[in-house]
Amino acid sequence: MPEFLIEPQRVNSNSEDMKGYSRKIGEFGTDLESIKNNMGVSYLNLRSALDTIHNDILKEALNMDSLGKAFAMILQAYVSAEGTITNDGQDKRRWYQRILGELGLGDERYADPAYHSTTKEQEEAWDNEMRRLTDELLNDSRFSEDTWNNANMDERKQMLKDFMDEIAVIYGIEVAENINFTNKPGENGGYNLGSYQHSGRQVSINEWAMDDNNVRNTYRLMETISHELRHAYQSQAVDHPERFQVTQQTIDIWETNSNNYIGSNGRFDLYQEQPIEKDARWMSGNP
Repeated sequence: MPEFLIEPQRVNSNSEDMKGYSRKIGEFGTDLESIKNNMGVSYLNLRSALDTIHNDILKEALNMDSLGKAFAMILQAYVSAEGTITNDGQDKRRWYQRILGELGLGDERYADPAYHSTTKEQEEAWDNEMRRLTDELLNDSRFSEDTWNNANMDERKQMLKDFMDEIAVIYGIEVAENINFTNKPGENGGYNLGSYQHSGRQVSINEWAMDDNNVRNTYRLMETISHELRHAYQSQAVDHPERFQVTQQTIDIWETNSNNYIGSNGRFDLYQEQPIEKDARWMSGNP
């Protein structure tokens, strides 16, 4: 009569492993169901694709000749899907954007490696192109220094607004429709030109600095528009890195700097040397 050796410790260990596999499979199914339920009517194609994947996995599992093989196959499908969703390489997309990109749905940039897996060379090439287009725009008679010098205050405001609109298109960003014009007189030899507030995507310009009686070179405010919109670009790239040709390394630098920002009313040398300030000055042609 053959003898059977039962090792309780190994049995318990295998039982725990199976429970773990079962839990992961359950979580996988829950994740799929959650994705299906939250995409809404506009993503019916995605829901259909997920149903097909789900059914194909179950059919393949039923064709296995043992429960162990079925579990192994389902677990492999889970691991493969998890790898696609949570890949933490240079892919900057969120998990649902990766799924949409794989299925060709949603924002077309989700599927474009030039955006979601940007190299340093691509980032530099696009930065140089944006700066070239900005310089080209300043050579347009609508935004020239001669036009500015011959314009009254209202006309200058309109020039700044029109310039902002065109730069926003070049940068691929969204900002508040109108410029917020403030009036802050200079003091102690210094004065503020403008700012960008990310919460409202608002560009502000100091109207006091538009007056030739107060500032020697008021045309610099065109440069200020480029500078502040570059801050908008930085902030929006941190929020949505998959939409911009910016590397993950740059995103990390900008995010860290933004979270530890030093204002210009502190030590000016530290303010000037911040990565996002140096980058904005370079983009606006004033390194």
